[in-house]
Amino acid sequence: MRSHTCLGILLRMKIDLIEDDIEKWRGDIVGLFAGIDQPEFGNVFDWYYRPAGRKPAVWILATDEGETMGTCSVVFREMKVGSRKILGGVSGNLVVDARHRNMFAATTLMRATQKLVTDGVCDVLLGLPLPSAFRLAKRAGFNEIGKLKTHSHVWRSASLLKPRVGPLGALGAPLVDGFFKLKRSGGGTVNVSVERLAPDSLSRYIGHDWQPSRNWISCVGNSDFVRWRFFENPAEEICAFGLRVGEQPHGYVIVNVEERQSAGVVVACETDPGTLSAADAIMAVLTDPSNQFESMAVPTLQNSQLARQLLSAGFVTRKGRYAEADTVLALWNKDHELASVFESKSNWALFPGFNDV
Repeated sequence: MRSHTCLGILLRMKIDLIEDDIEKWRGDIVGLFAGIDQPEFGNVFDWYYRPAGRKPAVWILATDEGETMGTCSVVFREMKVGSRKILGGVSGNLVVDARHRNMFAATTLMRATQKLVTDGVCDVLLGLPLPSAFRLAKRAGFNEIGKLKTHSHVWRSASLLKPRVGPLGALGAPLVDGFFKLKRSGGGTVNVSVERLAPDSLSRYIGHDWQPSRNWISCVGNSDFVRWRFFENPAEEICAFGLRVGEQPHGYVIVNVEERQSAGVVVACETDPGTLSAADAIMAVLTDPSNQFESMAVPTLQNSQLARQLLSAGFVTRKGRYAEADTVLALWNKDHELASVFESKSNWALFPGFNDV
């Protein structure tokens, strides 16, 4: 455990990078989340702090007397810029005890995560901060790369409309279904086969060295990571689908199931773009004869190439905010050789599964 002392205006603090067993900090960390009305964090503690692959960086901020004041963490992500592999990190879980809450405490934690970039540990640091932390992150040098907007497509609307508009929903369903059928008419022509994947069958579809478009910035995963991030997450109900063109695997789609199994939210997707676009892969899952979904929502950055791809495939943009935290921020060194690529908002192809905090 490495630590250094910070001289604050109002108090003395020390911040420790936890390098030994995180288990002994369980009570302190869960207690911090209970203090912000998130006692359920105790249910995901073991999952979050024991990912498949590189362990997260976790900091504990304490008074000189050893009383825990706050915590933050970064979970590392394999990413690609075009065909080039880079290391990303997702910053989050920044919490300060209400009894010690001041800007200096939160800033100290934020600066600890920044050092991963300035020291070259990772190439880029991502975050999806709540409004309370947004200004702090911006002052720390994070760049706004865009807002997550939800793009939706409806396959069968009757059961979706009925709870919202009552019996009239059945009357309006043919019009809604016809509208989306028309939107689909300009979609892809690739003949795609869809296979429902169990956790132990992920390896056939995940981990391929597919070559994305030049400067397309995306998260990638191996089967162990995808199993941990989605299937082992106790807070999510997940379905995974493999996509084949002929007999060859050309992509996968991970869907979070909502609303009595009939509505899906795409949280991750990776394809071989030379054969199958992400939008066409998602549409193939929605329209497959054996599918369970009546609608599909795809949150992604509103100004990205991916968003334009979804609109061309027949998705429509849903009004309103994606969530309370909907603005993705990123931090990189200004002299990084890919800085100009990171700066272009249209290059970022992110699904909400990039964030797990």
